[in-house]
Amino acid sequence: MRLGKRREFAKRDRETGITGLEVIFLILFLAIAVYMVFTLAIPPVGHGGSPGGLFVRAVQESGDSVRVTGMPIGYLSVSQKIEGIAAVAATENKNAIGFLVVSVTPLIGDLAIDINRMGITIVSPDTDTTFTRSRNASVGPGNWTILKKYNLIPMKTADEDDILEASEIFDLLISLPEPFPPYHTFSLVFSPEHGIPYTQKLTVPPAVTRVTRFV
Repeated sequence: MRLGKRREFAKRDRETGITGLEVIFLILFLAIAVYMVFTLAIPPVGHGGSPGGLFVRAVQESGDSVRVTGMPIGYLSVSQKIEGIAAVAATENKNAIGFLVVSVTPLIGDLAIDINRMGITIVSPDTDTTFTRSRNASVGPGNWTILKKYNLIPMKTADEDDILEASEIFDLLISLPEPFPPYHTFSLVFSPEHGIPYTQKLTVPPAVTRVTRFV
């Protein structure tokens, strides 16, 4: 009788318990899973001195970009002073926009962007225009410059350099290659070095004034 009970208990143990082989497979699976997590998320430093891996690269590539904050402001296509900068219009036209002021900030706040290495392009139905940085006290057609720098954090100012950092906002003054009349549709493309381009599609409002706010 006792022998029969022992056999019955042994049979139950085999049916409900985990065999040694199953334990080994489970340990191997957990080890591979942990290795994959550390390889993708926290990889060693590579030859370039910066971490690699899919997770880190994804964060860097998506974060190394800018976004437009607020809506751009258009100024009449007439030569004028804008925040102390001499803005030279491509053509004098009081019924069209000749200048844009656009505010940009990092897409992800903990990354810094060298604004001087960022490309700015306007894509219109008929042509594309790539703008160059002007370092003078004036800006002409096809040029852009930094108009103002400030910080979103109260009592804190933006740095003196041209590196767009966390919580900082740069106002960029862009001199258009030609006057943009009402209803003109175009796209602003900001392309940081090694980053993902950011595109803002805009349409000139139907009523153009000295200072025109896009909506």
